[in-house]
Amino acid sequence: FADSLLVSKDSAKSWEALPATGFPRTSNGDLARVTAISEDGEGTLYAGLSGVMLSLNGESIGQEPGGVWKSSDGGLSWTIVVGFPEHTHVLDIACGRPGSLFVYATNRTFRVDGDRNSPNVDYMYKILVVRGGAVQESFSEFVSGPTPPGNRLLLPDADGSMLCSTLYSGLMRTSDAGQSWVKIGADQLDTVTINDVVISKNNELYIGTTKGVMMYMSTTSGVDNTDEE
Repeated sequence: FADSLLVSKDSAKSWEALPATGFPRTSNGDLARVTAISEDGEGTLYAGLSGVMLSLNGESIGQEPGGVWKSSDGGLSWTIVVGFPEHTHVLDIACGRPGSLFVYATNRTFRVDGDRNSPNVDYMYKILVVRGGAVQESFSEFVSGPTPPGNRLLLPDADGSMLCSTLYSGLMRTSDAGQSWVKIGADQLDTVTINDVVISKNNELYIGTTKGVMMYMSTTSGVDNTDEE
């Protein structure tokens, strides 16, 4: 199943390749690299692509297809979601309240020579929201130098709000489709790297960090350390 989009109809016991009509391909003819995928409540699939730009000795040598594509027939055919720059490198993607799509993206160029973590590289991490067919920037952070540790996460909580892990501001939540963001746990999550977040059925947030697991109680405004290294 190399170079395929796969689907399983028996709880992952077996897989079959999808035709993926219209899905973008690289200059070598391979299917574009998918970095994130999500499904909304109506069964529409959204796939975020790599979109990275490559450089050698300071010169651009290529670019992978990027941006966001969607399928309303279970992945059989795909069309582009307009409004994203061609070089958009998607880190995560999540469907929010009806009519909103959240995309965590960056525009970084990856070097294929020498030190890939060159301190001279400047780029932005952005949360982009698709509403009413328009792509709008909702949140952004500037980075200079090596790729920051941790995972760039987007996930909806049990109340329908969207959560995102940031580089410098801990864990953020929006309940108005990205128009405004509030910090979870005051400043306690600013000094750790967030690697993963799990949401319980009671809407408790278990946050895996470089300093153990932290738990945010939805009924309080603080973060409790439940397991520190």
